[in-house]
Amino acid sequence: MGQPYPDLGQIFSLTLNGDATRISPVGFIETLYGRPSIGSVLDNWKVDGKQIAGGVQTRQFKLVSVGAVPNRPELITKLQTEGRIPAGQWIMAFMETFPVHDCKGHVGVADGWVRLEYPIPDPVKFTESRRAAGGDIGKIPPEPPSNPKEDIYFPTIYFPAFLIFEAADREDGFPAGFRWLVGA
Repeated sequence: MGQPYPDLGQIFSLTLNGDATRISPVGFIETLYGRPSIGSVLDNWKVDGKQIAGGVQTRQFKLVSVGAVPNRPELITKLQTEGRIPAGQWIMAFMETFPVHDCKGHVGVADGWVRLEYPIPDPVKFTESRRAAGGDIGKIPPEPPSNPKEDIYFPTIYFPAFLIFEAADREDGFPAGFRWLVGA
């Protein structure tokens, strides 16, 4: 059934095969969202964080809590006092080692590993394509963010062991219930 989640501050080992396709940047995103189709929004995911490659690796980690923090820069500063921030792919090894969520809060890796780039739509082409398809041209969706660097995501395990990409620039900050994976 798997090991129970470690306590805060408890040092534990994780092993990850850096050559495994499922933890490659594309494989990791496909694990979360399925294989993207051509022209899919998933084609817009870009990897910015650290990347693991090069065979089987074992490292020491611990879970920490830094309390509620209002933004990503403060979160990173607080986590760096606790240990090094690992590559986002280590969350996969954590889920394999500890597959049963303990219901005591989310577990994340604050690597800022991926970002989502939004293409800026051409309003004329958009309107023409909507009109040709018989769509309502009066309801043009809001323009996506002009700075894709602001849309950065951390890999996070939610209850019940559901892996998502958590927005790194949450408007409400990060609540005290978050736990973070850091190097020991």
